[in-house]
Amino acid sequence: MCIFCMEASSCSAQKQKRYITLIQTNVAFISTFNLIYNTYLKQSDIMTEKIGILAIGHGSRLPYNNQVVSEIAGMIAKKHPEYVVKSGFMEMSTPSVEEALLSFAGTGVTKIAAVPVFLASGVHITKDIPEILKLDPETKQGKVKLDGKEVIIVYGKPLGSDELIADLIFKRATEVL
Repeated sequence: MCIFCMEASSCSAQKQKRYITLIQTNVAFISTFNLIYNTYLKQSDIMTEKIGILAIGHGSRLPYNNQVVSEIAGMIAKKHPEYVVKSGFMEMSTPSVEEALLSFAGTGVTKIAAVPVFLASGVHITKDIPEILKLDPETKQGKVKLDGKEVIIVYGKPLGSDELIADLIFKRATEVL
């Protein structure tokens, strides 16, 4: 049996030479790929961003209302462990949005997505939060200094109308029927 083509009969010397050349070409390709991967692609981890997500809640004197925002942030963190997820509150609760932003220090984040956990836009969404985050009114981006480096802040939209929210409302309705 030929060890190259697995046929019952022996291969000719010319056919064996072609198989050997093919194997050498594949080995060379794999070696080149490994070299490129280890030199360039693996090092691209250095260039990838480490993202932080700041879930911003309104805040309340009622602990449960704040707990909901913190639990949502925890669910995001659990489902997406590659992100650093924090929560902060506009008023009446801690940590404040400012404190939550500063709590990203030491995490290595290079960009923070600040996302309001609000259903719709209002004064907090359009005015108060952008002021706290010191966002540029035109770009809706800001910066915070963490660990001696400027970290970009991008600002997300409120939850708005979304099929997921519609499904959740329908679920809550069927729970009480």
